[in-house]
Amino acid sequence: MYYPTIEFPNESWLREAVLYSDKVSSILPFKNESQLPESLKYLFGEGEYSPIYIEDVIWQNHVKYELFAEKFLNELENNLWIFTASSAAIRKKSVDSLFTSKLSQRIILELEHRGIMKGQKDGKIYLPENVAIYYMSVLAKFVADVVETDLVIPSTNYKRFSEISFVNGIQSDMAFNLIFKNCLPIPDITVEISDIIKFKNTHKQDLLKFRAFYAKTQDKLKMCRDSADVKEALLSLKETIEVELHDLGKLYSKNKIKTILTSFDSLFGIENPKLFASLIQAGIITTAIDPKIGIGISSVLVLGKLIDNVVSKPNKTTEFNYLFEARRNGIIR
Repeated sequence: MYYPTIEFPNESWLREAVLYSDKVSSILPFKNESQLPESLKYLFGEGEYSPIYIEDVIWQNHVKYELFAEKFLNELENNLWIFTASSAAIRKKSVDSLFTSKLSQRIILELEHRGIMKGQKDGKIYLPENVAIYYMSVLAKFVADVVETDLVIPSTNYKRFSEISFVNGIQSDMAFNLIFKNCLPIPDITVEISDIIKFKNTHKQDLLKFRAFYAKTQDKLKMCRDSADVKEALLSLKETIEVELHDLGKLYSKNKIKTILTSFDSLFGIENPKLFASLIQAGIITTAIDPKIGIGISSVLVLGKLIDNVVSKPNKTTEFNYLFEARRNGIIR
């Protein structure tokens, strides 16, 4: 679930989220899907975007929301850092407003009473950017806590946003935020979102197995005592991924060779020099065989068998097959 805005402003964030998550989401101040920004309508139509209707969430969890509101207002009253911390980042526009449907009337009145609210217009209230970011950050955590039907993971692409909400809160709850930054391979900006979605749908079972690895990594990182431990664990994670992908690559190569060897006598039935040259160039066979001129029906059948087997997955199934297949299909590098 992206915060603090409805739309996803960063293409890299979106590509990573679509590849590794079931769906992407954000907090909506309205209930009509026709009001979705154009950038989200495609994802919604493909079943990749799951809107969170905040009015329903607040109403269904009004008791917990009142406790949340109390903590939020207490932070504003006692934590000057929220007002003084720099939230400067390279962005097209600042985050200085909130839809009124994302807040209770009590909070709006308190913000106005304390002189924090700058104004109100067209269903929005205007606030200092840090306050708006802080509210949306802790609201995202509140949503993650109360939604029971899904595992919701708050996420943002700006480090300063997460620092404002999770680093210096007086009453902040302990939170675990697993970020695979610089560890997991991320699709290049040139890879189309539609290709990522198609790939994920094709390799759904591999993704589920990779999630098992993801969960185990979370458990290991929770045991880290400090930032140095976390950095060491993430470095080990990155190395593990590279080693596993390399090993799978070797298995894939062995699988190709094994397929060829089991039909090696049949290769003599392929009597086409150009075809042999293509197989050698592709690395499918390593021994140059001087074929006879001419080609027969049996040659075509053998070739079909070779192609079917060559593109097959290694027999060894691991938690990393999802990454291996993504690399092999050009989704990641």
